[in-house]
Amino acid sequence: MGRPLLMAFYGDDFTGSTDAMEVLEGQGLRTVLFIRPPTKEWLETFSNLPCIGVAGTARAMSPEAMESELAPVLEQLKLLGPKILHYKMCSTADSSPDIGSIGKVVEIGKRLYPDQGAVPVLVAAPHLRRYTAFGNHFADYRGDVYRLDRHPSMSRHPVTPMKEADLLVHFAEQTSGTLSLYSVTDLEQSLDRRQTRWADLLGSEKNAVLMDALNEEHIRSIGELVGSSAEHASLFVVGSSGFSQAFGSYWRDRHGIEKRAEPELERMQTLVLSGSCSPLTDIQIRTGVENGFVKIKADVMALLNERDNEGACDRLLEEASRAWQEGRSLILYTAEGSDDVSIGVLHDEMRRRGLSISNTGPIIGDRLGRIGKLLIRKLGIKRVVLAGGDTSGFASLSLGIEALELLQRTAPGAPLCRAHSRDSSIDGLQIALKGGQLGQPDYFVRVASGRKEAE
Repeated sequence: MGRPLLMAFYGDDFTGSTDAMEVLEGQGLRTVLFIRPPTKEWLETFSNLPCIGVAGTARAMSPEAMESELAPVLEQLKLLGPKILHYKMCSTADSSPDIGSIGKVVEIGKRLYPDQGAVPVLVAAPHLRRYTAFGNHFADYRGDVYRLDRHPSMSRHPVTPMKEADLLVHFAEQTSGTLSLYSVTDLEQSLDRRQTRWADLLGSEKNAVLMDALNEEHIRSIGELVGSSAEHASLFVVGSSGFSQAFGSYWRDRHGIEKRAEPELERMQTLVLSGSCSPLTDIQIRTGVENGFVKIKADVMALLNERDNEGACDRLLEEASRAWQEGRSLILYTAEGSDDVSIGVLHDEMRRRGLSISNTGPIIGDRLGRIGKLLIRKLGIKRVVLAGGDTSGFASLSLGIEALELLQRTAPGAPLCRAHSRDSSIDGLQIALKGGQLGQPDYFVRVASGRKEAE
């Protein structure tokens, strides 16, 4: 493959995975995102590929499912010999002891790398306006920064609401091991003192070392500290795309890598499939409608009871097809923000059936993906947006996507990609995966227009 494999990452959801790919590409590191771990033979078809990723769904998994499904994937990625094996988590830290447990991930990583000391954990991603200071985490919402337990959206997440902003406390509830902190005061010390403090914490008997970061300079320092450690022995790390930024910067300087030019894209009629409950996604839907999109609300009960409500799904497809044939871009969505009454109705019905609320993403995502695939085949759709951190991953699986490559950076963390698939109707599809908290208010309009992030 030419140069060695620098990084292999597993994304805990699909939107987070494209975020990590985008950041690495932005540093000039070509990255291919796979749906399943690639074999060495498959990788050899891509020349000089420094970074790869696997788009996963572990954010919606129980610890038991992580053990049976995630651990073998990480082991397969380790066998490819990357300098860094990165479990890419969301920069909003949404996790719990029962769902998407970061503590469980750390324990798996410690088992895979028995000679490694503490597992580095970086949740901050300043390029996404997500910050950690003295272990406490903060995130932007519409231009203002909130402590995570007071964040208007994440404190009310339907599956993993964030009730604790102190990440040392939050993660300690997810593991029997202990954590230490590499703080902003450590990052502000002289180079020698930074390195000495880092070596002490990395070599300790703690399970993990949480790293603060507030700005780009902190991220560069983290890249040098952790990247240089990985030159001596491969490392397992857990964190957001802040780690992608840190390592990308370190390797770009070390290997003299240049950034690539992005193609100019034309305006194109666009299909949006949204399973997001985020208030920001609601704003993006309304902005899309103000700019000519047609919105159609999917009945979540009809999606849940798919076999018993084929007529409702048929009517949805008919209405969507009619709008598309009129030349309008289209938004199929399940919720209007976090206060939508359909969320509570769906959760009540799932509890009545004995189903976990964590199954919401898999069910809704799978149904939206199947509806999207029918529309893509019928109408020849070439550009799609999947909105929702959990649902978009399962929708991608239903579409039959096997790999993604970055096409254009449209918004931080939510790039437009090109899909690879054995299904000819999906292969070459231009597709963006957008987490609920990401993108500008006019994000859907930007994707349809083909406008780059900087424009």
